[in-house]
Amino acid sequence: MQSDLSDGEPYEGKEQIHGRVIKMSSLAEKASTQVTSYKLSPRTLIVVREGVLVAIEKQLISFGIDETLRVSKLQLEKGLLQQFDDYVSILNVDILDIFVDWDFELDNSVITFILKPKE
Repeated sequence: MQSDLSDGEPYEGKEQIHGRVIKMSSLAEKASTQVTSYKLSPRTLIVVREGVLVAIEKQLISFGIDETLRVSKLQLEKGLLQQFDDYVSILNVDILDIFVDWDFELDNSVITFILKPKE
């Protein structure tokens, strides 16, 4: 479990965000082997996780059951991400939406937070 804080520009709360994402990943499947993040603008935060698949998920993918896996993981992970409402206090923003997607071949995932800065 590594959090690479050197990738991307630093932003307030980066280390805490990485910690929350790693915790969510460990609840859903396993802790990511690497987490990087990029605050593209005051309204967009991208978090990339590597090494997110467990053996059973890899086996399901090899059987061609990747779309069912994608839908199941989406519901589970998005629900867990929404439970950790401390993202709001860490970043001092409101979270308008969260998108999660995976590249099963590369064993990575991208989480996109759509933010609304507090005035």
